[in-house]
Amino acid sequence: AIVELLDGDTVVGTTTVGPNGNWLFSYTPTTAGARTLSVREQGATTAASVDVTVEDVPTASVTGVVAGVDSATLPPGALLRIQVADFTPNGPSPLIAEQIIPLDGKVAPFPFKFVYDPRRVNPEKDYNVQGNIVDAAGKMIYTTNQEFLVVTKGRPSDVEVTMVPAS
Repeated sequence: AIVELLDGDTVVGTTTVGPNGNWLFSYTPTTAGARTLSVREQGATTAASVDVTVEDVPTASVTGVVAGVDSATLPPGALLRIQVADFTPNGPSPLIAEQIIPLDGKVAPFPFKFVYDPRRVNPEKDYNVQGNIVDAAGKMIYTTNQEFLVVTKGRPSDVEVTMVPAS
């Protein structure tokens, strides 16, 4: 199943529910203040809601496009999962940001933009944009197979991410 996150009446993103029933979504509102966030199964008319207050926090962004994908080979329901993660060798790879983008009807290159809290970034570490494209059943179709380092140590915050067919 796919769930939608709404800020008021506006859908601000979607994510896929995992086999264990869990899902994860990261959303950074563009303005501070009181709001109602809701989640619902895609296409449903009812949603579970919570009232929240968003504090002003510093933001930074990573932007780019995903290239190297033959859009004609993508089946209905294909999803792009793109992440910025700590790339420290031999250690955990905490996510800084993640997006899951439905690709139905879209043509490569696929644009993305991550907005994140720069306080979560250690200037001494390396951060990599990584991702894959999966079909509706979760089978990987395309993946990244090289490093796309961003953000720290003078690296760019705009990047072209190339994917290759999954083997």
